[in-house]
Amino acid sequence: MEVTMKRIKYLSLAFPLLLLSCVSITGVVPVGPNVYEISGKNYSLGAKGGPIQEELFKRAAAYCALQNKTAERVGSTTVDYKVLDGIANADLTFRCFPKGTLAQ
Repeated sequence: MEVTMKRIKYLSLAFPLLLLSCVSITGVVPVGPNVYEISGKNYSLGAKGGPIQEELFKRAAAYCALQNKTAERVGSTTVDYKVLDGIANADLTFRCFPKGTLAQ
């Protein structure tokens, strides 16, 4: 009985970690002159595209910051988990421009 309870305890702790490990995000890909794209997917049940989009923008901002620039969103899409699809995803197209200048 005690062994079974320990197994249940460990499985209940491991299950959320399994759900978190179902997220994949691509690297930044150049798609034009000073235009980049990054995308992510979450295979977890009931996942939303919005949190993926937030993470993508954080990574875009970090990518531009390495060049001492600021990220600007050019376009984006988000898709929430659907029962038949089973995947929540998001795409972000962005560009980097020098800090202190206005995007045009």
